[in-house]
Amino acid sequence: MATSKKSTPVREWPLLDREAWNGALTVVSLMEPDGLAAAWRPATRRFVEEGYGYWLAWLKRSGYLDPTSPPGERIMPSRLESYLSHLRSHLATASVENRLVSLDRAIYAMAPAADRTLLRRLIRHVHDPNAGVAQKRRRVVDS
Repeated sequence: MATSKKSTPVREWPLLDREAWNGALTVVSLMEPDGLAAAWRPATRRFVEEGYGYWLAWLKRSGYLDPTSPPGERIMPSRLESYLSHLRSHLATASVENRLVSLDRAIYAMAPAADRTLLRRLIRHVHDPNAGVAQKRRRVVDS
């Protein structure tokens, strides 16, 4: 199955996801706590929205997207394993890590009580501190 270059935009997310995301971005008042993503910079919000949108698009293509299921309940070991396999077959290591990090941040903001242990373990497993270094070395011109 080819990877889609399209991320599902927020306006097309399932209702529960849109409501959770809007709640995470909400600035309430001095007397009430803001949403967990309310203080994020615009670039961080876009990164997380796009990454979560890729997750939703993959879930839909794979037949796993249940729009009545809350975001935190979709993080199942078998789905994460399949998603990781899909990402690895189409993307560079750093991009795979970025997709997983953006998914983790989205779940953190929208479903803070969700168990993200496996997702964080996958991020640590995928992380390669030397990703991109080999390509840079090839471009360096020796004096």
